[in-house]
Amino acid sequence: MNDNYNLINKGWIPCNYLDGKTCSVGIREVLCQAHTIKMLVPQFPHEKVAIVRLLLAILHRNFGPRNTKEWIEIWERKRFDEKKLEQYFQQWQDRFNLFDDTHPFYQAVNINAEKRPINGYGFQLAIFHVAHGNNATLFDHHTDHDELALTADEAARLLLTAQSFSFGFGAFGLRNFKDGPSARGINFLLRGENLFQTLMLNLIRYDEEKPFPILREDLPVWEREDAFQPVRTKPDGYLDYLTWQSRKIRFHPNSESNLIHFVQVEEGLRLEVAEEPYTKNPMMHYDAIKRASSGSAAYAPKKFIEGRAIWRDSTSILEKSSGGQEPPQAIQWISQCRLQHNQYTLDSIGISSDKGKVNFYLEESFTFPGIYLESENLVGKLKTCLSQAEKVRNQLWGALNITTEYMLANDADKKDGRKPTAIDKTQLMNHLFTEGLFWSALEVPFFQLLHELPQQEDKAMSTWQHVLKTSAWKTFRHAQDFLGTSPKALKATTKGGIVLEHGLKKTFDN
Repeated sequence: MNDNYNLINKGWIPCNYLDGKTCSVGIREVLCQAHTIKMLVPQFPHEKVAIVRLLLAILHRNFGPRNTKEWIEIWERKRFDEKKLEQYFQQWQDRFNLFDDTHPFYQAVNINAEKRPINGYGFQLAIFHVAHGNNATLFDHHTDHDELALTADEAARLLLTAQSFSFGFGAFGLRNFKDGPSARGINFLLRGENLFQTLMLNLIRYDEEKPFPILREDLPVWEREDAFQPVRTKPDGYLDYLTWQSRKIRFHPNSESNLIHFVQVEEGLRLEVAEEPYTKNPMMHYDAIKRASSGSAAYAPKKFIEGRAIWRDSTSILEKSSGGQEPPQAIQWISQCRLQHNQYTLDSIGISSDKGKVNFYLEESFTFPGIYLESENLVGKLKTCLSQAEKVRNQLWGALNITTEYMLANDADKKDGRKPTAIDKTQLMNHLFTEGLFWSALEVPFFQLLHELPQQEDKAMSTWQHVLKTSAWKTFRHAQDFLGTSPKALKATTKGGIVLEHGLKKTFDN
């Protein structure tokens, strides 16, 4: 294999251009021509986050920005300074070689781990889509007995992804492997009309204090002689954090087939979760934990919940820091820059996991008018609307709870009437109350509300309330149809309908 696979020039980052062309390019092309590229289009959504982290590290190293003035100057230029970037690439050209003998990119030379097939280290390398060990098949149908092979471009993307998204676990009698910085939460990326805007919208203030106080000389991994020395549990600064080496990895290319079949992997830097603020990922949203145990983090990142669309949490993400919540720093930074952009798209990207098992990858997006980053009052109104939706959901649950009680024990209203068991009620409720039916009916109206609220506040909120009532009754009637028209069912749904009617009146009259 050609041992000079340099990521500055080689095509390994898949991109979709504004003119419709799709191809893979190197780091130089991605940054110098970012204004002509629409978006990154890697195979898996979390690869996008890992690539953006790399690109942001290069941009922060060269451009700061230390304040809003510097940021706005770059934004108004509408492209990155190619001359400055070219000087930087020439200076560090050899450190971006994927198969360099001395400093292989994002890898470790001194490593004691066994040389094994790629799939033998699947979970450690964040190859979660391949079935192996405790990991289910997501998008691929390899098994533990199949031999995986990576091309150089696949290996480059995998390196970035593994360092950012690897999950902590115990293995091979070693100390527990630690999580990568992007693993346990939703990563939020603001997206613009082209890649230049996208990178700029996520290029937050960078100086001696923000987003992390600099402890030592803050350098990205390729500028360090040894990425793992000094041993540390919190980053020297944001550049160190963006290129954090949570694993020691070394690929072994086959000189004849031009493929990589074997790799070595062992524990890398251990990012400790309790050392605030250094372990708060600026791309994530955090909620304070009221009763955090000693030695654990006092905050938790927002995570994907199966069946819960991200728009339901949109106001907490768009809000400024308050009340135990801390939104993604890009949201706060762009608000400070007072960009007055017409609209933004927020991409939510992450991995859902449970007890060492990956359930799914997910990427959700929602587009919102830029005025929400300028008006706290408008975010407050939207928050009120979402709060109303939660209250209506609770009233609906109460109505169906009464319905199930009378369905299981038709004489429950009598003094000596039988009461159904909790288990029986729960089982029937699970059949009747489908959360998805109620919330899915609200998704399109929510986005209409999101865009109409800034122009016609009263009308938009009135329409939203009507939608909430209609959706509640639609869900209730779905349960009614399921139960049928027997006298017992009619009595149960009549009782439940009375509760729902009173509950909705209480919600909207207060």
